[in-house]
Amino acid sequence: MHLITTPTGTVAHHVLTTLLTHAHPVRALTPHPHHPRIPHGTPTVRADLHDPATWPAALHGATSAFLTWPHPTPDHAADFITALAHHARHIVYLSSATADPHAPDPRDSTHGHLENLITRSGAHWTLLRPGTPAATTLRWAPRIRTHRTVHSTRPHPARPLIHEADIADVAVHALTHPEHHHERTHHLTGPHHHTEAEQVRILAQVLDLTLTHTAPHDPASAEPEPATTTVEKVLRRPARSYRQWVADHATDFR
Repeated sequence: MHLITTPTGTVAHHVLTTLLTHAHPVRALTPHPHHPRIPHGTPTVRADLHDPATWPAALHGATSAFLTWPHPTPDHAADFITALAHHARHIVYLSSATADPHAPDPRDSTHGHLENLITRSGAHWTLLRPGTPAATTLRWAPRIRTHRTVHSTRPHPARPLIHEADIADVAVHALTHPEHHHERTHHLTGPHHHTEAEQVRILAQVLDLTLTHTAPHDPASAEPEPATTTVEKVLRRPARSYRQWVADHATDFR
């Protein structure tokens, strides 16, 4: 049985629904079992990653887990991962491309700390390290809806934005074909680099809108985020493009 933590999260929701669609046994661990993003009929246990008393019922019978850590600090993480590894033979962890236990950013250090705990837990593990999610551009949605403008306060290098469904599909493959993913760290990105201006142009084309983009000068020396072909290699199909992501999220911008 696959245990899914934080099942209402952007990636975890896709993991849960994909496993359910293909009739894999699942259980959702969540403090909000009646959340509308949890499909009706999903086996669910009310539990909180910060409350050890709620863990046994959620963990019993789990043979693998898709783990996301929704908290900004690793409080209780060591105890939870120890308990999880006692049941689950394989842990797939949604980390970050910038995970580092010594990073000044607490989000990056928390991911780095969790990675260390998981790789030393005794369970088999797979670490997913996605680059910049395409969903970060949802921050533009309010101004696009109201003013048809996109405004940036600082320059960004070109980025190979990744569709959350591709992250989820790699996670599902790791859960359902664990023999191919034991002790592997997967660096995940989208297939193409796009500058911020190109992202806005794609948004305008797909949404059929005229958008105004204002931003500081993008320095030519800015280093683009490295791209990988991991999604294509694992799934044996091309990674979804940013254009596809915009089409899938068009209603969020209207």
